[in-house]
Amino acid sequence: MVTVMVIKKILRPITPFLIIIFISACSLGRNEDSIFAKTFKGTELIPSGVNRLCVVEITNQSTLNELPGMLRTEMKRRINTGGRLFMTDDINICDAKIRLTLLPVISEPMKFNAAGIPEEMRIRVDALVTMEHTATGSEVIRNRDTYADHIYRITGKDAVSEYRGITGLTEKLAARIISVITTGWFKEDNLKRSGRQN
Repeated sequence: MVTVMVIKKILRPITPFLIIIFISACSLGRNEDSIFAKTFKGTELIPSGVNRLCVVEITNQSTLNELPGMLRTEMKRRINTGGRLFMTDDINICDAKIRLTLLPVISEPMKFNAAGIPEEMRIRVDALVTMEHTATGSEVIRNRDTYADHIYRITGKDAVSEYRGITGLTEKLAARIISVITTGWFKEDNLKRSGRQN
């Protein structure tokens, strides 16, 4: 009786893992990856034959006219210095095409001084990300909601201009979009959540 109880105690926490291993093993005879392999294998979105990326369209609903150009430049800088991938402006040679939709920017004060004057601002923008492989025309990502937010000081010590604030936002958004198109997800930070909810 004691032996049975010990076995049950051991099996209880590892049962979910055994189920996953069993289902994955059953799928080895198929030509396509199991759902578990697709979940955990981030490189599936960018196979070895896909090296050249291009942003073919940015639909700007953000009300910040400079944001699309800044975002494109920052993405290109990060991708072209990051490894095997290369971002090109030539649509005729790209292996994967990226389309972005920038949603309206949310801007709100985060911190006030004793006189009730805002000292910090938070800006947030969401981007819908779509990517297709040129050779097959298949969409591997469709309207994936990705967001970035940035807090910056507007008065007092360490205050910066609105442009610097937008630059910080752009850098975060570019990094997250690149993460989405290469791995399918992005890591969220611990900023206070408000505005649009994901």
